[in-house]
Amino acid sequence: MRSIVITLLGATALIASPAAAQTFTFDAMSNAPVNVGTVGPDGVPVAGSYWTGTTQTTWADGKKTSETYTCISTTQPPNNAIFHMHAICDAESAAGNYSSVWGCNFQDKERTMIGCVGGLYGKTGMYAKKGGGITYAGKMGKGSGTGQWRN
Repeated sequence: MRSIVITLLGATALIASPAAAQTFTFDAMSNAPVNVGTVGPDGVPVAGSYWTGTTQTTWADGKKTSETYTCISTTQPPNNAIFHMHAICDAESAAGNYSSVWGCNFQDKERTMIGCVGGLYGKTGMYAKKGGGITYAGKMGKGSGTGQWRN
């Protein structure tokens, strides 16, 4: 019985260890985007954007990190999309670099509120050879989200 308890405790420690998953929350602030595009024949905007910004990340252990990011996006045709917009971002910090790929939906008619889900792809430093998932909700360039890195 004792060996079963020790085995279960060991397995629990492995599952809950930071090596298995690193969860975080973040606050993001973007600079004004550069937009290109037009309004399509159906009255729906067809656009692409480019922007930069910063994030303040809080890890599950309380550690805080700062990042800068660059993103590009394009709207999707309304008759062929689960998301209104797709985006890809590159992020840099002292801890390493990674990319994120997003699917986003506008939450209001004015397209000032947005909700997104995405994937994380580690490149260097602490993110190398890791992947994960991420969410974001924001309005007018300010927002927050949650994420998780997996080994």
